[in-house]
Amino acid sequence: MSQTSVSIQAPVAFNGMLADGPSFDNFHLSLALEDVVDAPFGLGYMLGTNPVTQFKLPAGAGVLAGVLIHRHQSEQRGLFTSGGSGGATGLKTGEVGDMLRRGRVWVPTIGVVTAGLPAYLIHTAADFGSWRADAGGVAEVSTLTPNPVTNDLTYTVDIHIGDEDYHFETLADGSATATEICDGIRAAMALDATFTALVVATGTTTLILTGQNIGQDLDVVSSGEGLFDIVETTPPATAAQLVKGVWRTSTAGSGIAILELNEP
Repeated sequence: MSQTSVSIQAPVAFNGMLADGPSFDNFHLSLALEDVVDAPFGLGYMLGTNPVTQFKLPAGAGVLAGVLIHRHQSEQRGLFTSGGSGGATGLKTGEVGDMLRRGRVWVPTIGVVTAGLPAYLIHTAADFGSWRADAGGVAEVSTLTPNPVTNDLTYTVDIHIGDEDYHFETLADGSATATEICDGIRAAMALDATFTALVVATGTTTLILTGQNIGQDLDVVSSGEGLFDIVETTPPATAAQLVKGVWRTSTAGSGIAILELNEP
């Protein structure tokens, strides 16, 4: 008689499971789901319209309610449904769940996270409530256009990044065009390896400066004889830092990790 071989090894953890660790004075709030969508376990949520009784998805600004934790006894009451982020189980509209505010819990991560570093709660529609290692989005972009395009003038660009200042200039001699002026600045930038590690310069008739680090601020100024018109684009972050939250395990990519909370 043949016999099917099965594994008895369970997964390391699942989203919303309380994690082992030092003794915690775990604290949670019991709140009802306000949204008309499923609320998966392990995600972060905000206090709802009635902050005493409700919680909701973290769409934009709000006050953290906590992380929705998994309670086996609740599943026996038939409260949970399949669906929501990643096919996880969770709550339906109006059902009550436990929001962990202090303690350790397993949560879903987007991208790599590193133990000991801060955690960020995603508040954009693509991954509502999941967690990541930074603010998300992309770095700042500044577009510079020579105005006016004039010969025999020195065009300058000064850029402040973090604690460092960078100065670049080019002489618009002969029959200079906008492309030649921008090429002159780009050539000067290419000679500074420290700068090019932080900013990529592209464009033709314009000089396009793209930061290499998310959340990196480019303070760009043009002054002197030849001037550039400057347009700065700072894309919105896709996640907000959890001030009292830190990763206790790491991931090599998107997966599951332990988040430690210490909210009041």
